[in-house]
Amino acid sequence: MSKADEMLGELGYKKDIHVDYGLIRYNKNDENFIRFIIEDKAVEVNSIENNDVCILSIDMRLLEAINEKCRELGWLDDYQELGKDLASNFIAKEVIREKLEELKENLNTVEHYETVGAIRILKEILEEEKEK
Repeated sequence: MSKADEMLGELGYKKDIHVDYGLIRYNKNDENFIRFIIEDKAVEVNSIENNDVCILSIDMRLLEAINEKCRELGWLDDYQELGKDLASNFIAKEVIREKLEELKENLNTVEHYETVGAIRILKEILEEEKEK
């Protein structure tokens, strides 16, 4: 039994449909359902009341269990890589901004012309990034 299965079990959910059917479903008292749709990498959380499908509120414990299941299925790996890319891009922009400030201090020195050229190039890089 996986960690997510244990977490969902503690909340009263039992796995009743498996990956062979293209989804993983957890059932609580035949009223509340969580479906992990494998092909779409999607999660549906709902309840059945008087033969109507209703939205099910999710508390933090249930959200943690759902996130754990998504992690186990490998669905969050792409987003973790995206987060790393965003972080490195942000760091690069911060480095450019810091370099701009450093170069501005040199404006009244012998390296003035080199500094002006460097500032222009760095500003162009930042503008290109804004357009993306």
